[in-house]
Amino acid sequence: MVPCYRIKVFGLCGELIWGNAWFTPLKPTRPQVDTARFLGAGARGFFEQSLSDRWSVRMDVDLFAPIMRAQIEDDNLAERWDTSAVSGSASASVLVWF
Repeated sequence: MVPCYRIKVFGLCGELIWGNAWFTPLKPTRPQVDTARFLGAGARGFFEQSLSDRWSVRMDVDLFAPIMRAQIEDDNLAERWDTSAVSGSASASVLVWF
């Protein structure tokens, strides 16, 4: 994750993600598991509200675009899965500061 910019309770961060995607077929005709590496860049926007000195609530929204697209093919080289052009997620958290 790269640095974030905050304005009061709102923030925006740039993100760089790298990882592996795992694929397991639903039918037992091909039981092996495949993996594919992916690389993506995106942004996270968040809202964080302090409830007290130690507690706060945070809501995040992430949007990513692939830099290196992951693709999994079957034995006949037919495409079985490909990363989407844009993906996203949303989350809500309760934070406790120690």
